[in-house]
Amino acid sequence: KEMNLWAPTDKGVTKIRELQNNKGEWIFRFKNIETKNRNDYNTTDILETKNGEIYVYQNYVRPKYGEVPKADFFLGKIIDDTIIEISSPFSGELQKMPYQLYFLREDNEGQIWMEGHFASSVEKLSSVPTEIKIYNGNEWIDPLARWNVPKEQLNFVGELYNGAYYLTASSFYNFNGSEFIDLSDSTDEFADFRILKGASV
Repeated sequence: KEMNLWAPTDKGVTKIRELQNNKGEWIFRFKNIETKNRNDYNTTDILETKNGEIYVYQNYVRPKYGEVPKADFFLGKIIDDTIIEISSPFSGELQKMPYQLYFLREDNEGQIWMEGHFASSVEKLSSVPTEIKIYNGNEWIDPLARWNVPKEQLNFVGELYNGAYYLTASSFYNFNGSEFIDLSDSTDEFADFRILKGASV
């Protein structure tokens, strides 16, 4: 919103600002964003919320293998050009899994959803169920039992006025704020959702 560019790297986040000097030339100014606890930290993704808060995180946690470097969990919020690190909201048992995949998004209510996949091998990462934590502005909470979150891997499609949409290996769901509804055999006046049944994710 402030016309800055943000570059996530395996050595941290760099803030890039475009400035015009007294000769009328456009130049870039780079600034590394530091944390209080680490010199280097892995980041791959950035989320800017509707109210201008900026979160950075590592979406793929893994051990070193071959030429691929090790990447640890990292989640932080940028405040005054410093990153305040945020601990993982997931259980210690899940955090011990060597392969982890994360997605961070803001919903229509301004809450932050962190969706995590946890596996013992990289091959299993694409089929494990999705774990969800939601930051409501004060704390991380679990989805309510009445939401009936599918016990399979959810792939976020997008969000409309009537909620979020997800594909799984065999179904198409809408989360309307109260529960997950399977639309795989549904039609309405605008769409025939049956076309998505069995869609490849």
